[in-house]
Formats: sequence, structure tokens, C-alpha cells
Amino acid sequence: MSKELNILQDLYSEIESIKKALIHLEKSYSSCSVIGIKENYTDEELEKWEAFTARYSRLSDIATQKIVNSFLLIETGSTGSLLDKANFAEKKNWVNTAEEFRRLRLLRNYIAHEYEKQNTNEVFEMVYQNYSSLHLFVSNILGYYNSNPIYKI
Repeated sequence: MSKELNILQDLYSEIESIKKALIHLEKSYSSCSVIGIKENYTDEELEKWEAFTARYSRLSDIATQKIVNSFLLIETGSTGSLLDKANFAEKKNWVNTAEEFRRLRLLRNYIAHEYEKQNTNEVFEMVYQNYSSLHLFVSNILGYYNSNPIYKI
């Protein structure tokens, strides 16, 4: 099997993953929209917010790292730096600006590496406010993938 075919198969699997992850994120967003940001949460509310945050982080990671890497490998032959990925995403109109891509990635890193040190509500609020950007980014990737026959295996 060729290296390109392996990359296409990996990309297909990643695309299927983000389709499912996006549905789960949408459900969490709906639940958390009802709860809102507040000082004290019931255990059930806290679980819903934590699930939303984890789902956001996971989807952002798959989209900004794995999927963009796969597209870059296919289209340019290398994966590149964070800046290369951000510029690529902007060029493909997946995000409005490279800075928006960078913010998506930095929030994911903040959640993954700084969560224990931060105010829970601050994390919840940042994820809630950035939901639309991540949702649009992933939707744009899915549209690009579906509209380009070179990605069909």
C-alpha cells in the first residue's frame, strides 16, 4: 500500500471521528447553555460542564493536529509548524484568520495543561465563548473534505 493511500485512510478515519465528536460537542453545548455559568453547580451540572470542556479539547486536538497534518501531508508533502498549519487553515477558508486557528489550539492546550491551576468558571466560559469558532472550523473542514474528490478512497 502506498504512503499516500495510508494517509488518505487515516484522514478518512479522522474525518469520521470528528463527525461523531461534533455531534457530542453540540449536545454538551446545548446542556451547558441551559445550565449557564454560575458560582455553584450541582454534581450533575459540573459533570456536564466538564464533559463539554473535555469534548471541546478533544475535538480541537483532532482537528488542529491530526486532520490538518493529514491535509498538509497530502497537499504539500510535510506537516509544518503551528504557524504553517494556521496559515494553511486560513488559506483554505477554514478559519477567518491564522490567529483564530492559533487561538483554537492555544485554548485546547490551556485546557489540557493548565486546567487544574485555573478557576473552573474561567475555563467553562472560555470554552463556551469559543464553541462557535471550533464548530465553524470543523464544519468548514468537513465541507472541504466532502467537496474534494481527491480525498475519496
